[in-house]
Amino acid sequence: QQAARDHFKAAVAANPNYQEALLGLGQTELALNNSNAAIQPLERAVRLAPDSVQAHFVLGAALRRAGRTSDALHQQQLAEKIQADQRAREAEKLGSVRK
Repeated sequence: QQAARDHFKAAVAANPNYQEALLGLGQTELALNNSNAAIQPLERAVRLAPDSVQAHFVLGAALRRAGRTSDALHQQQLAEKIQADQRAREAEKLGSVRK
């Protein structure tokens, strides 16, 4: 996991707006039980991809582990809303294809 952390840090250093690398860095920090270190890259990942269910979900997990329960709940609710909206759009697309 240390190698993964180094890899993601290098990717973020090369491109600070690389959303997938920020998400990977946050997930890796969380896996290493560094919840506070995970929060900043995950918050950046969410800002870069506000419709990312995964980014909101993982940020919520990091916030929860850091003791920020209310912020964690907010992220969880956002993730659920985004996912529901995405499912509704997909169902709508399928419905229009079937007609």
